[in-house]
Amino acid sequence: MFERLGKGTRLANQCWRVVQKDRELLIFPAISTVLVTLLACITFFPVLSDYLFSPVSDPAMRAGRPGYLSLAALYVAVYLVTVFFNSAMIASALIRFRGGDPTVRDGLNAAVARLPYIVAWALFASFVGLFLAAMERCSRGLLGIISDILGAAWAVA
Repeated sequence: MFERLGKGTRLANQCWRVVQKDRELLIFPAISTVLVTLLACITFFPVLSDYLFSPVSDPAMRAGRPGYLSLAALYVAVYLVTVFFNSAMIASALIRFRGGDPTVRDGLNAAVARLPYIVAWALFASFVGLFLAAMERCSRGLLGIISDILGAAWAVA
């Protein structure tokens, strides 16, 4: 375990040095943040207006509304955007580690080249996250303990 922590610390230090050399790579988290914010606005405003201005006053009647589906779609989309731009940044960092001089375009091209894998991972990881969140919300007793263990294992993985 301590060996992994040491490797993680060394990798974080190397990443910090890459960012110090290539400050333009900070554009990836900036773009990701802007897109995630836009996605949240696009999703939340219709759901919120439907909730606030709906003629159905009984909250139990609203439970089956598409709001949950919209939020799940937002979760998947946010995961996709985040993984895409993280992949672009990592690809650029790898170019720097190999002695190259990466550009934003290099990172984006690398991420686009792996887009099917990024989409597959984002779908898988977001559904696991949604499943664990739903399990945690509905669990008590032994199921709650299992949910906590699975959540911790997923976080480590």
